Amino acid sequence: IGSNQGFFSFQAALHGASDVVGVEYTEQDVLAARDIKEITKLSNVNFVHGDGVQYVMDSQEHYGLVVFNSVLHQIYPNFNNSNEFMTKLSQITDYLAFETPLNHPLMNIPAAEVEANLKKYFRIVRLLNIYDAYSSGYRANFVCYSWGLDELWRILRYLQEIVHQKC
Repeated sequence: IGSNQGFFSFQAALHGASDVVGVEYTEQDVLAARDIKEITKLSNVNFVHGDGVQYVMDSQEHYGLVVFNSVLHQIYPNFNNSNEFMTKLSQITDYLAFETPLNHPLMNIPAAEVEANLKKYFRIVRLLNIYDAYSSGYRANFVCYSWGLDELWRILRYLQEIVHQKC
């Protein structure tokens, strides 16, 4: 959501994602992403011009990964009124890569409060890092999992069984 003219979508495709959708609010960003797609010949990447919130709310798909970098604060400053959207987002994705500014006019809450907000929707939330984005201030990167640890262990044991059977 907000694929940075396709950058995050192309990275996902290049690193093994089977099907990638980038959602861009501006037509200019979609056109730029489609131009890059033509150059890269990545057939498993598609772009949608539209409102990311509406896209999520209307989605019937399930996503293994959603990259949501530096967008939420523009739509829901300080997470205000984001409950319905965040609930739906957590229901349709296994893993969320989330970046947000800190001490920003639209996200003026500390990292611990950002983490607490994310924990309302995702079972596991980890702060990866905080970095200085210079002119735009500090930014925090989080990873969020919809699965709990028991589900992750169950899946890991299942995968180990499959590998053991094939060896």
